[in-house]
Amino acid sequence: MNDIYDDPIEMLMNTTNPGEAWTLEDAGTCLSEAEANGWQFPDYVTPQLILDMYYDMESEEGDE
Repeated sequence: MNDIYDDPIEMLMNTTNPGEAWTLEDAGTCLSEAEANGWQFPDYVTPQLILDMYYDMESEEGDE
């Protein structure tokens, strides 16, 4: 089993545009597409976690 996983934050930075109004469905689609393209994440990386990370990144970019 491969214990080396990709960073979901890196995936978001490389595959999304900041400032979009995302839903849980959008996050699930993004996660599914990333996995279909070879990204690997541990089981705890869920669409809800991706959605939370996306909005956390957006607020951090606004702070700069």
